[in-house]
Amino acid sequence: MIRLAKPRSAALAVALCLVVMLLAVPRGFAQFSSGFTGIAVDQTGAVLVGAKVTATNEATHVVNVAVSNDRGNFRIPSLPGGVYTIEVNAPGFKDWKQTGVQLESNETKTLYPSLALPTEATSIQVTDAVAAVEIDKSDTRSGWHLPTPQPT
Repeated sequence: MIRLAKPRSAALAVALCLVVMLLAVPRGFAQFSSGFTGIAVDQTGAVLVGAKVTATNEATHVVNVAVSNDRGNFRIPSLPGGVYTIEVNAPGFKDWKQTGVQLESNETKTLYPSLALPTEATSIQVTDAVAAVEIDKSDTRSGWHLPTPQPT
C-alpha cells in the first residue's frame, strides 16, 4: 500500500525549499566600485596628516568624508558615478575646493590637493595727528660757531 504524504507536511516541505532557494540567490544590493583617492600636501609638497577630505555628489548632495593618514593618503571608496565637489581642509591652511569633478562608474580618480598657507594682511592705522611744523620764521643763528682759521 502506498502512503500519501499529509497535505500539511507537503506544504511545510515546499515552504522550506522556497526559503532555501531565496537565501541562495545573490542579493541585488547596489555596489559601487568608483571612488576618489589621493595625497593631501602643502604648498612645499610636505604631506598633510589629518586633512579632512569631503566628496559631495552635486546631484544628490550626499556627502562622504575621509581623513588623510600619516602619509597624507586618503581614500573615499564605493561611490556611484556622478559629478562631485571635493573639499580639503586642514588646520592652519587655506581650504582647497574643486567643483565639477566627473566620476565615471567603475573609476577610481586620483586627486592631488595642495593646500596653501593663509596670507596675512598687515595694516597700520595712525590715530594721532601729525605735529604742526612752523615754517614762517627763518632764523639762521645757532648757538655755536665754527672757529675761524688763524694764519700761522
